[in-house]
Amino acid sequence: MTKAIARLGGKHTTNLQIPLDEDVTIGGRSFKKGTLLNTGLDVPARSLLPLGMRPSIGQGKLRVGITCALCHASVDNRTGRILEGAPNIDINTGLVLAFATNSAAMFRQTDGIGRATALQFAKRGAKVVVSGRSEAKLASLVDEIRGFGAEASSIVADVSVFDQVKAIADHTVEVYGRLDTWVHVPAIGLFATFDNITPEEFKHVIDVDLMGQVYGAMAALPHLKREGRGALIHISSMEGRRSLPYQSAYSAAKHGIEGFTEAMRVELQHEKIPISVTSVKPAVINTPFWNNGLTKLGVKPAGIPPYYDPRLVADAILHVAEHPTRDFLVGDAARALDVLQRLSPELVDSLLLLIGFPLQRTDQPKSPEDRNNFYEPVPDDTRIDGDFNKQVIPSVSDWLDKNPVVKWGAIAGVAALALLATQVGKDGGRV
Repeated sequence: MTKAIARLGGKHTTNLQIPLDEDVTIGGRSFKKGTLLNTGLDVPARSLLPLGMRPSIGQGKLRVGITCALCHASVDNRTGRILEGAPNIDINTGLVLAFATNSAAMFRQTDGIGRATALQFAKRGAKVVVSGRSEAKLASLVDEIRGFGAEASSIVADVSVFDQVKAIADHTVEVYGRLDTWVHVPAIGLFATFDNITPEEFKHVIDVDLMGQVYGAMAALPHLKREGRGALIHISSMEGRRSLPYQSAYSAAKHGIEGFTEAMRVELQHEKIPISVTSVKPAVINTPFWNNGLTKLGVKPAGIPPYYDPRLVADAILHVAEHPTRDFLVGDAARALDVLQRLSPELVDSLLLLIGFPLQRTDQPKSPEDRNNFYEPVPDDTRIDGDFNKQVIPSVSDWLDKNPVVKWGAIAGVAALALLATQVGKDGGRV
């Protein structure tokens, strides 16, 4: 039960009744399952909700209501209708969150995108469990989260080992009582032509970048099903839509993520279980990924510019946790590449022949024996940002995708102007 009084903004909530889904005792009185509890509430905006209640939203539209901490039923404050599977609003700030106050999110990376995401979720009031291969990097992240008053715990694990991934999910439920959202971030990079990769190296990329994601979903799904709702958020890549030279193993893994998440998503829809499955596909992100990858190019690898801020990906992850989304592309370049690939894969082949090889190489020498995280973590690298800050640009289309009313309004406006221009042309310039 929520152990704090919550503040709630919005319209009045009057005489709400909440059905109990189990026998309970409240204040020495016993109530049978199915009993309607008359809350007697007449709550004005920004007033206090009684103990054990928390605000909620439902079905993608903001519906400021309450959720009974006893039966977890969410009630619309305007209609009194039960909203099944509604995620929650932060009881202290009124901000929409994908979590109840006793829930947890999972993060599987302690630098770059994973670190940025864990920090943002924690700042929004979620209780997080972070995991990775380096105990020192985990301790650094947990200390940072606790430093601003949020709750976090950690567990060391290797995503290529199913039992260790399962232990993360079980640990989360043991510590916080439930698991609401699983965010799976980690990946390793291998930069080489296909014929310069050993079978063992290719398999290791698949084990971490694909099977790690598979194991994560397998570990989290039973807990989410038991709750009857939740979110699986898999960090894929635009290379799940379009493969790049020098990155055949990584691209293969990202294509595999798209394959199993698409099948799993439809299976959950068939079972009518409100668990969202989202694939987040970033463009080139300025993280330490480029520093820490294993390279056989003779130089430090690079992404094909432009680069985007890793916090943009963290914002996208937070957005899809709050607003169930099938796919979310991060970065204008990701959307442009997606359109080009759909229109003409041969055209993209030609573009990559022109720019794909030189732009993925820096002038900085690096050998396969130099520091990388292919088999072991780089313990002292806890940065969020990489080395390409000067090539980072903002993204307009991300904001539009997070504000669909504005997006479709703009599209409708452009279509209307185009239609008007066409009509004026037909009329010989007369309006």
